[in-house]
Amino acid sequence: MKQKRSRDFRTLLHFLKTRFNEDTIRQELVISGIDNPDDLDDYISLALRSYQQVLDWIEKNGNNTIRHKAGL
Repeated sequence: MKQKRSRDFRTLLHFLKTRFNEDTIRQELVISGIDNPDDLDDYISLALRSYQQVLDWIEKNGNNTIRHKAGL
């Protein structure tokens, strides 16, 4: 179980470092089957807010290694 959590955390840090923008998130959501424009805008807004909240938390609480891996 610990190995899976470590892999999940590394994947999260890679995702954060990639710096997805609105266009990339929109494209990923459309590929996933969400094509209603109202839903898309809501999901994009949620994703960007969540993304920023996680970055803020890591910046405040993460050590130097974690911050670096998250691109901070």
